[in-house]
Amino acid sequence: MSAAVVIIAVLLTLAGAVWLWRRVARRRDVLSVLPGRSELYGRFSAAGQDGFCVALLNIDGFRRINDAHGYPVGDAVLETMAARLREGVGDGDGVFRLSGDEFALLLRSVPDRVRAAPLLSRLIAELGRPMPALAAPQTISVSCGAACCPSDGRERSTLLARADLALREVRRAAHGGVAFFDADMGRREDERRRIRRALMDEEEGMALTLHYQPIVDLRSRRVAGFEALARLRDDRLGWIPPGRFIGIAEEDGLIGPLSARLLAMACRDALAWPAHLGLSFNLSALELKDPATAGRILGILDEAGFSPARLELEVTESAMSHHADGAEAVIDALRARGASVSIDDFGTGFSGMARLGRLRFDRLKVDRCFVSRLDDARQRTIVRSIIALGHDLGMAIVAEGIETPAQSRWLAAEGCDFGQGFFYGKPRPMDSPYPARNVGVLCGKPA
Repeated sequence: MSAAVVIIAVLLTLAGAVWLWRRVARRRDVLSVLPGRSELYGRFSAAGQDGFCVALLNIDGFRRINDAHGYPVGDAVLETMAARLREGVGDGDGVFRLSGDEFALLLRSVPDRVRAAPLLSRLIAELGRPMPALAAPQTISVSCGAACCPSDGRERSTLLARADLALREVRRAAHGGVAFFDADMGRREDERRRIRRALMDEEEGMALTLHYQPIVDLRSRRVAGFEALARLRDDRLGWIPPGRFIGIAEEDGLIGPLSARLLAMACRDALAWPAHLGLSFNLSALELKDPATAGRILGILDEAGFSPARLELEVTESAMSHHADGAEAVIDALRARGASVSIDDFGTGFSGMARLGRLRFDRLKVDRCFVSRLDDARQRTIVRSIIALGHDLGMAIVAEGIETPAQSRWLAAEGCDFGQGFFYGKPRPMDSPYPARNVGVLCGKPA
């Protein structure tokens, strides 16, 4: 027999083995010895229209387990989870592994949410016990979303989609726990889809705009620049809070394109201002860990013909606590081209002092929670200390949330450099009489 014939025979044998493995894998998960998606679909048909519940489960942060301990440990965790689920469900119930760390339960023993809720809560608690593969005291948390037939639908696709909606609600709110589908989830998901399309500039009846709030020099009491603040208006829903649509952009991987679009808009607007006025722009926490962020920002500035020296990028202290390593490279690259960087909401995050010693910032923004309580002697001591600390580190100080003449006077007397708040002006669109009318003139009421 020739070598070519032997090679062909071996290849055909391997191809057959792969085909057989894939066929088996579709029906039964090799790793956890659980039935897979196709058997779940078949069990749906067998369940008919009688009462039953379907639940989807995910291990929270499973990727971190693989990254920290390796895939063999991750596989062992999945096997333990599968075993605990099999032991915990009732007779006639099914346990399925759909993919990765995603499991499904088809529960005939508990035909409605009243009876399913205690069972699922017990399962989640059981899965939270220490895993033999993980060194004590490490545990896992599991999120679970569920839907019941017939109250939440009768079709397989409907029930799975609604269980998935409930699962996403749990994961967004806080890792770990159980949620059952309700009508409000469907309404919120429709709203999320509408907002998502608007952020991609694909939704009629929604407008993404920028409003600008003045930043005032407390010594001269003249406008030094404006902070650009994103706003989204829906013809049906009205103004949508920034925390809502920015959160959706971050969760759905849209924050990079959205930020680029908004920065380009802000640069075009700011080019109409006198050249001495600065533009302040907020960066998302997720952008700080992306090494391409600095290059993307500088490219937008170059295309717009906007000087980096007029741009200030704001990053929150809480964002720094999560992405300090990546942020350092982004900040250094931006400052090298002349842009300035400020730390926003200072005093509200963790380990702020250590971070100030490590990273170079040009401005420090005192959070409004301190400014709003300047009538308290202890708060005044804290703000005084923040101002002194920032100055000793070579940073200018900006106080946020100034709403009264007394706050403005006290901060100016204590050496705070800049102020921002409703006392000087609310955020307004570029095409309104303000802020353009107030550019470079005195702001606020007589001190």
